Amino acid sequence: MGGSGSGRRWHWNTKDTTGSYRCLKIQHITHDARRQGKRLTPGATASVRWETPGGEAVIGTLMFNWTDCYYGGQRPWFCCPNERCRRRAAVLYLTRDGLLCRLCLHLAYPSQREDRAGRLLTKAQKIRMRLGGSGNMFQRFPPRPKGMHRNTYRRLRLLSERAWSASLGAIGERFSIGNEPIHEQR
Repeated sequence: MGGSGSGRRWHWNTKDTTGSYRCLKIQHITHDARRQGKRLTPGATASVRWETPGGEAVIGTLMFNWTDCYYGGQRPWFCCPNERCRRRAAVLYLTRDGLLCRLCLHLAYPSQREDRAGRLLTKAQKIRMRLGGSGNMFQRFPPRPKGMHRNTYRRLRLLSERAWSASLGAIGERFSIGNEPIHEQR
């Protein structure tokens, strides 16, 4: 197949990722409201003023939507400020035109740009960090955290090791290591 850099992710017309934009999460709004002793209620709106890195002020009104949870209570969502969209979103992204949802901006998640080896490596690193260790795969695996069941720890360790091994295998496949005999050039 193709060589290094031949994948779709290197083309000039690929989508920007969500990591390229500053964002506002519904969790931040609900947390701030609780901290101030307030509650978001269905039908509520909020005014937002946000300064861009260029010093421009973005002012907008946010509307909220609510959905019922299976075990009671309700979950808040932003309504996308784009009049043609208005979909529910947990995250809005800051642009020069205001706050918009991921679909309005045609954004991809960073993981959608990773190849198989990168996704597997990320999985192994996340498990290590969840256990209180480092994402560095060359450091010792973190010890079992206090209070974690031994079976859970073993399962997570095995998942991390399998993901790391599969990541190395995918890298080997990419460079055809061990698959073809090496020919000497004269």
